[in-house]
Amino acid sequence: MSGVRPEKIEMDVLLIQPPTGAYRRDDRCQNSVEDQTIQVTFPPMDLAHHAAVLRQDGFDCGIRDYSSAGVSLDDALAEIEQLSPRVVFFASTQPTEANDLSFASQIKEKVDGVRIVLR
Repeated sequence: MSGVRPEKIEMDVLLIQPPTGAYRRDDRCQNSVEDQTIQVTFPPMDLAHHAAVLRQDGFDCGIRDYSSAGVSLDDALAEIEQLSPRVVFFASTQPTEANDLSFASQIKEKVDGVRIVLR
């Protein structure tokens, strides 16, 4: 990202697929995309469903699929800092748990008062 820091946006809830590995993150299937017979990345429909419910209740939401987009950890953190959400929501998997928890800690260091919700 460039050296110019844009203004903070301050959204309510940011729902993300973290940049901690290309994994299926739905409830019953938590495997690496690389380990699948057919290597396909699915859109994060669960995040879209959660965002739709939140928006109906008046929350300003954003969705980012950092994993599928190949966004680096540093670039994801910079964007999250710019968006300045009150809540960041994402699913963790057992294979990515340590990296997910580390990423959550890094978000908390960058965004004052943010709450992290892991599923």
